[in-house]
Amino acid sequence: MILTPAQQDALVEIANIGAGKAARHLSVLLRDTVQMNVPEVCVGQRHELSALLGTAPGDLLVGVRQAAVGMLTAQVSLLFHSEESQQLVRELVGIGLPMVGADTRALEHDAMTEIGNIVVSAYVGAFADLLGGNIRLSLAAYTEGDLNDVLRHLPDEEPDQESFVLLLKSHMRVMKREVDGSLIVIISRANLGVLVSRIDQWLADLQSA
Repeated sequence: MILTPAQQDALVEIANIGAGKAARHLSVLLRDTVQMNVPEVCVGQRHELSALLGTAPGDLLVGVRQAAVGMLTAQVSLLFHSEESQQLVRELVGIGLPMVGADTRALEHDAMTEIGNIVVSAYVGAFADLLGGNIRLSLAAYTEGDLNDVLRHLPDEEPDQESFVLLLKSHMRVMKREVDGSLIVIISRANLGVLVSRIDQWLADLQSA
């Protein structure tokens, strides 16, 4: 599905608002200023995800996934490279904490899940607020591994049910650390069509206001 320039700009605007909300919430959580740039937004087919992310086979990723139901019905994941996620976690649980041992691993997973839930909720909330719909999110689940591992929970595509990926890449600055994260929305063609229709209606309402 190819977006028009207006639809692409609208997605960037919505994503930017979501990034702003996420940065404010993370600033409170981390007790420091968090800056997030205007996200890069693109749409592609599910099988193109690795190329869109720029990951190589075997790259270790860490993330959080949630299911969205309602106006936006999709699988939403926030992914970081493993090293970048540990940088974020160290800011949350304290610089100098050795990231070894079972107890610390559990703490890392909990912290990453909290960070992911904040970011996913902020982005999804921006879609709901601006496009006028209700969206419910499942509990956040921690995931790690290569790209196939972190997406293993997704059902196989049916021949007549092609799925797409809406990818939002953002750069985050936390306590002088630079972290790149990617919000991945795996969505069916039908549900992507519903989302695009909502965007078109939002644009029309803005023009007529």
